[in-house]
Amino acid sequence: MKSKTGFFTHDLFLEHDTGAGHPETSRRLVAIREMLAKQNFTGSLQDLDERTASQEEIALNHNRQYVDSVRERCAAGTRHLDADTVISAKSFDAATLAA
Repeated sequence: MKSKTGFFTHDLFLEHDTGAGHPETSRRLVAIREMLAKQNFTGSLQDLDERTASQEEIALNHNRQYVDSVRERCAAGTRHLDADTVISAKSFDAATLAA
């Protein structure tokens, strides 16, 4: 039996809005999905189940204060988490689903 590569995507990821001109854009995800379908590569992929990471799982890599700060800043509409990280209202939800 041939192994498949696990693949997970969700429309929520399209709502992680980094703004015009940023390389991490929803257009990249749309282009990847379209290319996989066009090349009939999706049959080689194993769809992974949707699951949001628990607070305990996130705490394995990030302390609680940092996670709470990111969640609050996304909810407040903050645009930059730091100099290199652009966020939006749905970024926290997208990140915990992607984790």
